[in-house]
Amino acid sequence: MIQKIFNHTDILDKIKETKVAQNGHYVSHQDGLYFKENTFLSSDELKITLILYIDDLEIANPLGRSRKIHKICSVYWTLADLPSKYRSALHVIQLAALCKVADIQTFGYEKALGPLLRDLRTLEQDGVFIESIGKVVQGTVMCVVSDNLAAHDLAGFSKSFRAEYFSRFCTATQAQLQTHEVASGEFSLRTKDSHISDVHAVMHRESQSQNGVQADCVLSQHLEHFHTVTGFPPDALHDLFEGIVPVELALCIGEMIRRKYSPLNI
Repeated sequence: MIQKIFNHTDILDKIKETKVAQNGHYVSHQDGLYFKENTFLSSDELKITLILYIDDLEIANPLGRSRKIHKICSVYWTLADLPSKYRSALHVIQLAALCKVADIQTFGYEKALGPLLRDLRTLEQDGVFIESIGKVVQGTVMCVVSDNLAAHDLAGFSKSFRAEYFSRFCTATQAQLQTHEVASGEFSLRTKDSHISDVHAVMHRESQSQNGVQADCVLSQHLEHFHTVTGFPPDALHDLFEGIVPVELALCIGEMIRRKYSPLNI
């Protein structure tokens, strides 16, 4: 699919477009610290930077007896270096894998996504020949976009958000969250070194869960230039548009009606 996509010369032209950085602004992912620290992707050579998107879909009646029995996990990918207005178009988003959620729960992500993991490792290690430029180009996964449950499941963090360590971004506990503001700087951010230490403790059975880490991420195991700490960003759709924004809007509208700022109170 990558070879087919790059047969369209306009795709390559869009990727090569110079993204002018503005001081104090994030114009694209290339302005971020995690991208700059990734020497593989941020090198001067052309690299294929992929974004994976993972979500579950219910193909049966969600209110019937078949609920969750035929649930499917779908994995999509897109080219991160395309401008956002093209990257978000449906015809640019490609399907990478489909597998039953029950199979993932039984056999794990490594076996369920085995073919995809092998392809991604081949892309990172050997690259793919791009006919339009006459050379082999390497690439890797920059990040995985998903809801929090899927992100924690794939990344190897605790899947219970009532657990003591509930965040994949920091090591805040439930008790600390009740007494400190997030902006106060009380919570230690997870780092690559601390995560490696936590995974080591779990893998060597020193602890069943270490700071919320329960397993190693299969992507980190197979890809040299992908890391769990930097590879699972928050998702605006689930965290904002399907999360806090509807709640805040409902409260604001309710207050407007209560104060009779809106004709809806009539």
